[in-house]
Amino acid sequence: MKSNKTLGLSFEQELSRTLSNRGYWCKVLQTGTGQPCDIIAAKGNCAYFIEAKTAKGDTFSTLRAEANQRSFYEFSLSCGNTNCFLVVRFKSGVRVFHFGDVLGAKSLRFDDGLEVEFVFE
Repeated sequence: MKSNKTLGLSFEQELSRTLSNRGYWCKVLQTGTGQPCDIIAAKGNCAYFIEAKTAKGDTFSTLRAEANQRSFYEFSLSCGNTNCFLVVRFKSGVRVFHFGDVLGAKSLRFDDGLEVEFVFE
């Protein structure tokens, strides 16, 4: 069985490739502690800050978002950048959540997220 870290790194790379194939410039940030997000993507003069997570089932606990990530997203949103997203690979598939919605929730469900194709055209 793969570790959660290995699954996460694999998903970050896969998501970056998916976005690149859709015409986004993507940079997966170095792994380790302290980075504010996993992926920075850009397209059409807009930057997107993306945190990628994996869940074993179809529910994701927002407690898994680290304090430095929450602080970064709160600051980014307060500066007017609304392009902050949490992308979760659930058992049933991948869904996207606006980070503004994540900050007030205790958990997220697969059915409540948006499809990657809908958010990242």
